Amino acid sequence: MVESADHLCGFWSATPLAGAPAPQPAGSQESMAVGGVSGSTVYFATRTLDMAGNVSALRNGAR
Repeated sequence: MVESADHLCGFWSATPLAGAPAPQPAGSQESMAVGGVSGSTVYFATRTLDMAGNVSALRNGAR
């Protein structure tokens, strides 16, 4: 979870969510249910890492 969906530094210092599913083959749809979040605004964002070590841009910011 990140404090602000548009700040990259917030992404790297965010608390990782436990229980992420195993990566699926390229092009597969993936999902994850998140519970126990309450109180203030919470932002979610993702980055991907391929087998060559390439890291994607920050994507799918959601609030």
